[in-house]
Formats: sequence, C-alpha cells, structure tokens
Amino acid sequence: MGRAWNLPHVLEVEGFQATMAQRLVRMLQMCDGHVPGVSALNLLSLLRSSEGPSLEDM
Repeated sequence: MGRAWNLPHVLEVEGFQATMAQRLVRMLQMCDGHVPGVSALNLLSLLRSSEGPSLEDM
C-alpha cells in the first residue's frame, strides 16, 4: 500500500502530517469509546467525510 500511494512523498506534503495525526487521534478516541454517540461501526464514513487533503488532491 505504501508503494502504491508513494507514502514517503505523501507524508512530505505540508500540513498532511498534522491532518493525519489529528485523524488518528480522533479514530483512537472513537474506538476506545471516548466520543459519545459514535461507534467504531461508522468510523469509516466519519473519516471519509472529515476535512483535509485527500490522496486524489495531491
């Protein structure tokens, strides 16, 4: 997967690291049950709809 997305290059994009770190923290909070009303079942749809650069935009 890293080769397909050229992951080292993607992580060098300005602001992308911070966005990914924020998404990871939010995902971990959801999976651990720290976000009321949100379950891990709808996590993927929440991540897809969150703001931030997508791989297609790079």
